[in-house]
Amino acid sequence: MSSFVLLYAFVVICIVKSKGLEKTRKVVFGFLADCRARLDPPIHDKYFGNCLYSFAVETEAEALLEENGFAWAVERLSDTIRNLEKGVLDGVKEALETYNKTARSGAALLLGVAGSTHYDVYGTDLGWGRPEKVEITSIDQTAAISMAKSKHGSGVEFALVLEKHEMEKFMSMFVDGVI
Repeated sequence: MSSFVLLYAFVVICIVKSKGLEKTRKVVFGFLADCRARLDPPIHDKYFGNCLYSFAVETEAEALLEENGFAWAVERLSDTIRNLEKGVLDGVKEALETYNKTARSGAALLLGVAGSTHYDVYGTDLGWGRPEKVEITSIDQTAAISMAKSKHGSGVEFALVLEKHEMEKFMSMFVDGVI
């Protein structure tokens, strides 16, 4: 279990509960994975381009609202990540068709991750010095959760955008660790 998996599962549970979703509402929470080294043959490590694909867990809110919802989400995310090593693009066409159909219907809560807990954004210097604060501004439009390696080197920082009343509920659950 990585810090990414634990944090993402906890945040998803808090979001679902703060939104007061009905048990039958579909929830899709996903992330992007770098596929370069996972292809057969792998793409050369000097490749300068995009080789990302989205992977997701799809469920009804009920699974996340149950007493063991956090453990269930952690297990499903961990399984999804482990399965990346077994043929990262196997079944991609079918998965993409299903995702597009789900997204177009508008019936599901779609959550994603912007950024990476592995990329050291605060260690980047483009000639102006290292950044003091990094924000991914598109998360207010995409229902994404931004994640990054902490500025101080240990830990992960994240950000999300919710309606005010939802954010108050979210913060209460997140800070108190009550899910």
